[in-house]
Amino acid sequence: MYQTKHFSKLRGTNLVMTTLIRLGYRIYRTYLKKYKREKLLLKAKQRLLERFKLSFPVDDKMFLPDYLDLENLIDRIMLLKPSKVLEIGGGYSTKAIAFALSEAFKGTSTVPKLVTIDQSAYYLEKTQKLVGDVTGVSIEYLHRELYVDQLNGEKMSFVSDLPDDIFDFVYEDRHDHPEAPIAGDILILEQRAIDNDADFNFTIDLMISTAGACKRWLKRNYNVTGEYLTGTNFTQIKSKS
Repeated sequence: MYQTKHFSKLRGTNLVMTTLIRLGYRIYRTYLKKYKREKLLLKAKQRLLERFKLSFPVDDKMFLPDYLDLENLIDRIMLLKPSKVLEIGGGYSTKAIAFALSEAFKGTSTVPKLVTIDQSAYYLEKTQKLVGDVTGVSIEYLHRELYVDQLNGEKMSFVSDLPDDIFDFVYEDRHDHPEAPIAGDILILEQRAIDNDADFNFTIDLMISTAGACKRWLKRNYNVTGEYLTGTNFTQIKSKS
């Protein structure tokens, strides 16, 4: 666990240490994937069944459900209780987020909103059929294209026509643009949250270049967890008043 601004300073002052951290991360991730992750996936699947009686029917036209990532998402949503969630890149994660929102706000007057965006109209339709109606949750499905632009002197890709809502939680798991492996959406959305004095937390799944760019350019401080077994979780560190 570390703060992103501290990591940025490390990158600028000690290249050898940064390289060693990256190398250690890759070696450990490879070890987990090769020797331990399959067993851990089965355990996570069993935990979701035991805790929530929740399962994810496999669709052979979609990626297999990653139960470690799904459990991580559910736990994040139920802990943070965000009322407006943006998901960029849907699928089984959409079902997990919708379920967690329903549970988190059960018995309250709040109707949480989930907006899920996909680059593929085909997979967006499949996701909508997979999720169906979820009690107590408003779900919006949007098809959007990507465009490439410069931000902070780096080439990045962005989702076109992002919704105007102020999202307090974002999950990003979209395909990279072939011309720009860094997705800049989180940086845009964080600035929007700052401008509106709103909380902002997010998780990035398997987008290593994007997670690295966030650590370089985010304006707030965040605790960063996960990374090895699940998506990378960024939890805002609130200043003490």
